[in-house]
Amino acid sequence: MFRVPFFACRRGRSTFIDCGLAPELCTRLIDKLGISTPTVVQSKSLRAVLEGRHVVVNAETGSGKTLCYLLPSIQALLRISGRQSSPHSLVLVPTPDLAVQVGEVFLSVAGPEVHCSVVYGSSRLSLLPHTHLVVATPTSLMNYDLQRLLRGVQLMALDEADALLTGGQKTATSQLLKMFRNLTGRGELARQVIVAAATLPGGGPQTAGSLLARWLPRDTVYVTTSLTHHTVSSSHHTFTYITETTPTSRDWPAELKLSQLKRDLEDLHGNQSRILVFVNTQSTAELVYQHLIEMGGVTTPPWWVGQVRQLHGGMSVEERGEVVRGVREGEVRVLVATDLVSRGIDLPDITAVVQFDFPENSAHYLHRAGRTARAGKEGQVLSYMEEKDRDLGQEIRRVLDDRSLSFQEIFSRNKMLRRKIKARKSRQSNTLQH
Repeated sequence: MFRVPFFACRRGRSTFIDCGLAPELCTRLIDKLGISTPTVVQSKSLRAVLEGRHVVVNAETGSGKTLCYLLPSIQALLRISGRQSSPHSLVLVPTPDLAVQVGEVFLSVAGPEVHCSVVYGSSRLSLLPHTHLVVATPTSLMNYDLQRLLRGVQLMALDEADALLTGGQKTATSQLLKMFRNLTGRGELARQVIVAAATLPGGGPQTAGSLLARWLPRDTVYVTTSLTHHTVSSSHHTFTYITETTPTSRDWPAELKLSQLKRDLEDLHGNQSRILVFVNTQSTAELVYQHLIEMGGVTTPPWWVGQVRQLHGGMSVEERGEVVRGVREGEVRVLVATDLVSRGIDLPDITAVVQFDFPENSAHYLHRAGRTARAGKEGQVLSYMEEKDRDLGQEIRRVLDDRSLSFQEIFSRNKMLRRKIKARKSRQSNTLQH
């Protein structure tokens, strides 16, 4: 990943006014969100964003990256009221759920003077004269007139940038970036780009970090923190190896994991418990959810009966939104979910994360683990491992056991990781022989 100098608010305890925000906007932050002091990454990045610089904000989950691009957008809109072609800012996100959340945060702070259009698969783009901000998944914009959409855009933000640049939104994201860069006709990036991500792998030519390094200007400001690509020290990690010497059925891993999950949920029970159970597929989410609710028929139902829900891509955005609201309001205390909620979605006070299915790569592990132990609170991360997860699990444990190491070293899928492990073992063997 490229490194460039960055400009920050003055050292020590900074305020939003120190960072260049208008007093009116600072008051709104307190009134609407209860936020009076910037986080570390906000203190480091806001001044540069407000000055119009291209900025990459690479910081841990829960660090406040969203406000690093939303607050400057709102401040600009309040100052140019009525004199800006629509829209002023475009925010790209990988999922409809995150689009809805970013739009809600924007409107809560911006107030009635500015307006927002949230666009995803089933919603439509509204480009009225008073549409100041568009928040969208890139693929949802491909059926619209992109020249018209981008014509007046002064700031484009990529939230969860690594997912946008390397996942299913990659082609659409690349097309939007290319058009945005060529708006001047000179192939220069004349208008502002803000990149936000908790994970920016940079080990290969097609990784998100490497793609950004080639695409953004050399004077781009890069902002990070000491916790970037690390788990927080207040999270406690446990690995349970799921195995059976003589499997009794084809479904034995799921059966053993369901039994382990029941034991862990009982152990994790407390008055304030909020537990997030991660699975890799919709079908597994449905299986685990059904198993947990069926326990309500026993003589003494377990504590979670009536307080467990599921969340996956087979549900509508509206249905998923209702589930998220239930978690936030304390009505849902056990949520079985796919990785739709591992990135960006605000689920406060999660006391434990259970990885029923081990993640496909280390970046997913870092995002899932980042759902708990936030704002200085303690949290637990329990992971169930099968034989196929052994290589990745060993590497993750190696990084967790040595705080001098970073997850950046192991950002890869299992196949690539096995190659790295094999090469390292070969080097170690050669060293011993000599």
